[in-house]
Amino acid sequence: MYQIVYISKANVAPSDTDLAETLTQFRAFNHSQAITGLLLFTGSYYFQVLEGDEGTIAPLYTKICDDARHHNVQIVDRGPINERAFANWAMGYGEITEASLAPLRAQLAEDKQHDGNHRAGVVQETAALIRQFMADYSADASNSDFVIP
Repeated sequence: MYQIVYISKANVAPSDTDLAETLTQFRAFNHSQAITGLLLFTGSYYFQVLEGDEGTIAPLYTKICDDARHHNVQIVDRGPINERAFANWAMGYGEITEASLAPLRAQLAEDKQHDGNHRAGVVQETAALIRQFMADYSADASNSDFVIP
């Protein structure tokens, strides 16, 4: 089992209709390929976790990097995992604030400045972001617009 976590900047914010159609396509593809994960969106930044077989996830990530809908794709974390964090979601989705993503973006910039020597901070901020999202999701599970598992 393998996981890739990345962040990217949207070229143009998608309309609600475009986003819903895209999520439907992603979910169908992910389901057919045994991929699970989570997509968070701020309105300008994407944060995504993809889980599955490395032979499936690695080429998908290459395709994602070439997608014209976003740029500045940065790996936050990648590597083998013991178990899926989002086993029940072909593509969970939620909207988050830019402020909630700011600490992670700051850690990525610091890590880049120091040639990858600040990975622990990046991993901590990633875990904190996911924990906060999951706590918010659990507290607001009745709001179907908040997340669409």
